[in-house]
Amino acid sequence: MIKLTTLIITVFLFQLSSSTKAQISIHVKQESLRKVLEKISKQSGYDLIYSVQDFKGVKRVSLNLNNTSLERALEISFAGQPLTYELSDKTLMIRRKDEKYLFKQVTKHFKQQKITGKVTDQSGLPLSGVNVMVKGSRLRAVTDRDGYYSIKTTENEALVYTFVGYTKQTQIIGKRATIDIKLTESVGKLEQVDVVVNTGYQALSMEHSTGSFYQIDSETINRRVSTNILDRLDGMASGVFFNGMETSPINSNPASQRELGINIRGQSTIQGSVDPLIVINNFPYEGLLQNINPNDVESVTILKDASAASIWGARSANGVIVITTKTAKKNKPLKIDITTNINVINKPDILGNKAYIGAKDFIEIEKTLFNNGFFDADISNTSAMTALSPVVEALANHKSGILTNSQLESIISSLGNQDIRQDYDRYVHQKAVKQQYHISLTKGTDKGSYFFSIGGDKNTENTINKRFDRITVNSNNSYNLTPKLKLNTQVSYSNNTTDNYNLGYMYNGMMGVNSSYGRILPYARLVDHQGTPLAIDRILRATYIEELEKKGFYDWHLRPLDEIRMANQQSKVNNFLIRTSLKYTIKPFLHAEGFFQNENQSIYGRNHQSINTYYVRNLINQFAQYNENEGKVNFIFPEGGVLNLDNLRTKTQNYRGQLSYNQTVGNHRINAILGAEISETKATGDSQVSYGYNDQLGSSDMQLDYTLDYPVNPSGSKHIPAPARSVSGHMQRFLSYYFNCGYTFKNRYNLSFSVRKDGSNFFGTSANKRFTPLWSTGIGWIVSNDLKIRMSYGFNGNIGNIASQLTGMYFKTPSDPDLVLTNLTAPNTKLSWERVKNVNFGLDFGTKNNRIRATIEYYIKNGIDLLQPSPLAPQTGFLTFTNNSATVKSRGFDVNITSRNMIKAIQWNTSLIYGFITDKVKKYNPKPTANSFRDRPMVLEKPMYSVYSYRWAGLDTENGDPLGYFNGQISKDYEGIINNFNPDSLVYHGNGRPSHFGTVRNNFSYRGISLSINIAFSLGYYFRRTSTSLNYQDIIYMDQHEDFKKRWQKQGDEAITNIPSVIYPTNTTRNTFYKYSEMLVLKGDHIRLQDIRISYSFSEKICSKLKIKTLSVYTFMNNLGIIWRANKQNLDPQTEQGGMSILFRNPFSIATGVNIGF
Repeated sequence: MIKLTTLIITVFLFQLSSSTKAQISIHVKQESLRKVLEKISKQSGYDLIYSVQDFKGVKRVSLNLNNTSLERALEISFAGQPLTYELSDKTLMIRRKDEKYLFKQVTKHFKQQKITGKVTDQSGLPLSGVNVMVKGSRLRAVTDRDGYYSIKTTENEALVYTFVGYTKQTQIIGKRATIDIKLTESVGKLEQVDVVVNTGYQALSMEHSTGSFYQIDSETINRRVSTNILDRLDGMASGVFFNGMETSPINSNPASQRELGINIRGQSTIQGSVDPLIVINNFPYEGLLQNINPNDVESVTILKDASAASIWGARSANGVIVITTKTAKKNKPLKIDITTNINVINKPDILGNKAYIGAKDFIEIEKTLFNNGFFDADISNTSAMTALSPVVEALANHKSGILTNSQLESIISSLGNQDIRQDYDRYVHQKAVKQQYHISLTKGTDKGSYFFSIGGDKNTENTINKRFDRITVNSNNSYNLTPKLKLNTQVSYSNNTTDNYNLGYMYNGMMGVNSSYGRILPYARLVDHQGTPLAIDRILRATYIEELEKKGFYDWHLRPLDEIRMANQQSKVNNFLIRTSLKYTIKPFLHAEGFFQNENQSIYGRNHQSINTYYVRNLINQFAQYNENEGKVNFIFPEGGVLNLDNLRTKTQNYRGQLSYNQTVGNHRINAILGAEISETKATGDSQVSYGYNDQLGSSDMQLDYTLDYPVNPSGSKHIPAPARSVSGHMQRFLSYYFNCGYTFKNRYNLSFSVRKDGSNFFGTSANKRFTPLWSTGIGWIVSNDLKIRMSYGFNGNIGNIASQLTGMYFKTPSDPDLVLTNLTAPNTKLSWERVKNVNFGLDFGTKNNRIRATIEYYIKNGIDLLQPSPLAPQTGFLTFTNNSATVKSRGFDVNITSRNMIKAIQWNTSLIYGFITDKVKKYNPKPTANSFRDRPMVLEKPMYSVYSYRWAGLDTENGDPLGYFNGQISKDYEGIINNFNPDSLVYHGNGRPSHFGTVRNNFSYRGISLSINIAFSLGYYFRRTSTSLNYQDIIYMDQHEDFKKRWQKQGDEAITNIPSVIYPTNTTRNTFYKYSEMLVLKGDHIRLQDIRISYSFSEKICSKLKIKTLSVYTFMNNLGIIWRANKQNLDPQTEQGGMSILFRNPFSIATGVNIGF
């Protein structure tokens, strides 16, 4: 693995080496040297610094250069000239030659002069904290709060001025003793030296940090198009693995695992939460992430190691994602930004899905089962009147003489030419269209700054009658109440509405003919030739339904397309957040701050199934009683709709008090914080079901006897389902104390220390278990401007899975009013936090001209005190209890390499983001079982997501049975193979998650045109592909796959296929062996063209004519396809699963948008 890591980095650097040397091409005759140097500067990307007076008496030059190196071009240009030059840090400095130059170089240190000055912005306001550095040395000064600085150097040197958010400036000192500078606000990316990261508690200089941070700026965030902020981060940071976030649910209950689908540096827990902590503007965010508008986000900082993340204590083991929203700057005129885009996503590729069997093959399966008597019980059951498929009913009628051979053949032939997928594609699926609109206003004065935004999203999804709408409002303001007192306020509101329904029944269960069929028939039709929705027989036979309709019963047919169109299931989420902070300056280096946040979220779910829906008509007809004497129907179940209401309210309050100290004295600099915080999250929920609901009147009919047995149609008796009513509550409290300190000596040596003590109401009665101290320390050495070494060590915590900390839950139902205790777990007074021991080694380096910058980190994460089930004596009444005794060890590399390449006038930047990770289970008490080897086996010294399979010995030449190994011999003892606890037949393949993953992104720009191409790769893992069931009965139920056509059917087929024969009656163990056999395990390695972005920024001249400041348009294309894969079956590992779920390939999407600034 390490060799592969080294190879990837080496290949990347090798590819860049050819582009890091600028190639100069100039053809001029008798041109001024000054203009020639300006052309060289433009082609090379070097900043040009000179004094106009120095060019007096300079000779004109004639050049004829083609792809000449920068050094050679300068050498020719300066031949015989009274000038000399110096290349340093991407800068070309020009000066006059001096006869006493050598003498001055020797004596310059004895002739230092004091340079003073003031640094302001363009409006004249002083800038505090600006770095003023002597170019090419480590001499440095920092401006005070009034913008003044003082530094000693010589007249031949240059000063470099850098400040966060402003463009770097370089000034030659010359004879000046005072140099005042006005910095211009930066509109592009910051230089690495200027980056300041936000931990959620304080802002830290990346240069002097000892931890592992990764910052994603606004430009990178807005590169992708999505309504989800986390989706925009996919592939943007090393060590961050996305495993299908868009299809993973985000649970609204903060007490449960939200399953964001993100892992930062792998997983260091077995039963605990695997999600990173989400922090927004200094506080953990407990709401739904769909409330956050990505257009309001300024930056995202990912905290990965103990030094970076341990300040968040017991919730930081999985890493921390710190989201900072946009604010305004002081003394800035009113600025208005408008952003809008539309994203069109292709239909799901249902015709390309492999979990399907054509109508003709499906009919042959039904014929086989019919001939073997599988449907005999349903056919002869006149009391249940079980529905029969059209094929089975035709076969039965033919057998009884009702249909002739030709009539049967005509029916079979007609059905065999139909394909339900075509109706799905035409009437159910559609192109998704997602629209975003966002406008923001910013303004700053000397007394404060103001930011206001409003955003709207309108999305139609890939299936009809599904949509998502969102409105967000955000206000972020800052007020200077006095010279020493500053107030910050933020008020945000979001409202989103989702119209949804469970489409799974269209594929996975609710549309089957009867209990033998799990899916809608492949030859079914959703509409007739006139487009009228058609019915399918699901539970009862059509003849029986028609008889009941004549008696006055409700229509009992199921029409799938009508059900989709009538779906009325909606979820509304309201989130209101208030955040304030007050900062008092005690001394210029000492500040006291108080923070408060109040967040209220309400989720209102409503599912109204009208009387026209099949669900309600089925209930009404089941309990209806026909009076033969009167000839009319008495409806027991209320004639009205069914209304399901779900409400969840979450309230979170956070309080924090903090002292901040930041001072430089001589060679010593200290940046420290000390504070305490308390938080409380309360979640309350309730749900209810109403029968006989009238949507116009808002009335219902609940006067029913739920304990009485009623006769039901077509036969039998049962209770009316008692309407579910529930009330739930949850409270989570945290109390924390923390201290963090960073020390820098001579701007070169860095030391950090952090300690935090967290308390929670979740853990055992022992006080020492409710509180846990977590700490970290780090060291760093800035060897030079281009080399930095750092190391950190410490402990992070994880709160674990809340369910494991509950000893029981009480509930009662309308039909059973007695209080019932369920979900019993054994108590454990010593239950405590999970901990992760973190070690990180970092190396930051680059070339002198910053053409290449790189960060390489090696880390070790040991999950200790992890929650696991441990066995208990049965006499206790429990079989297991949860305790802290499991251990997992992970290690890996994070690599980030960026390069600035040149192709004449084209700017070309390359970025490699690469992560390698491996993990092992070091301690886990429950022993692997036969079943666990097929799912997620916890085997010591193996990864947590290991892939095992049964050894494959091919097919039996006589009957096509699959062959395996048992006790070292080829065998068909399937039960013995799959129930062997220490099976010699098992094959260990490797990790089920990528060990190597990342992206390579190339950005090209020429004048106003930009092109960005992103390639993603996932390597070093295995997946279990899907295949057909080996039992006819399973296939008609649900387990369908195109492999059925490739099955063994006759002797000799074993030479051309590995798919065993399909049999009847069912043999479950035979099928299990095949499904988990070595033959179905493939390498998951693949490389995909993830996305392409093309944009154009209009020139200032055009914008001026349009009376706007900025204008840019862009197109973004996503999911362009796989360009290489290791498996030969042409499978996409991201959509292949071992279960029976139908997963579609990620569809191609294209978005266009415009950004306008006023």
